[in-house]
Amino acid sequence: MSDVIVAPSTRDLDDLSKQLADWMQARMPDVRDIAIDNLDYPRGAGQSHETILFDAHWTQGGERIDQGFVVRFKPISFIMFPDDLWEQQIAIMQLFHEDGRIPVAKVWWREDDESILGGKFYVMEKKKGRVTVSVPPYSMSGWFFESTPEQRNRAWRQGVEASAEGGQTGVDRGALDAALQS
Repeated sequence: MSDVIVAPSTRDLDDLSKQLADWMQARMPDVRDIAIDNLDYPRGAGQSHETILFDAHWTQGGERIDQGFVVRFKPISFIMFPDDLWEQQIAIMQLFHEDGRIPVAKVWWREDDESILGGKFYVMEKKKGRVTVSVPPYSMSGWFFESTPEQRNRAWRQGVEASAEGGQTGVDRGALDAALQS
């Protein structure tokens, strides 16, 4: 496992914790006691967008809720791709999540007001699992490299099957076209 933070920029995570709690409280006015913890940058991944993992906890209707999240920022200084397709990324994730056939994280909120955290961002659910990383390249080091040929074959097959499922979803073609054009 890589221990390298490869984000294009980093920020003070203690400050971000307070800012996210205040921002989330405004999005969920009926909840109480929002607490944010376990903020961390993914290691070895996240070069194209500043990405931060965190957990949120709150009380709603007398019940304690614990939810893992990811906040992802629109790049502003280091832009890896000529067009980051920010709008399309969010719209397509929402469409595929709503369809339910592909395990895509739910986008909980999107924020276009850059004054809140210093740039546009969205917050999505944190999924469980392992991801391949870029630093060091997954083909040279890490869990995927160390996997047996059968395990690598299974991982590739699952990826191809999920990609193929994207073409078979019940997502409305007009909605998909609109998402791609946004």
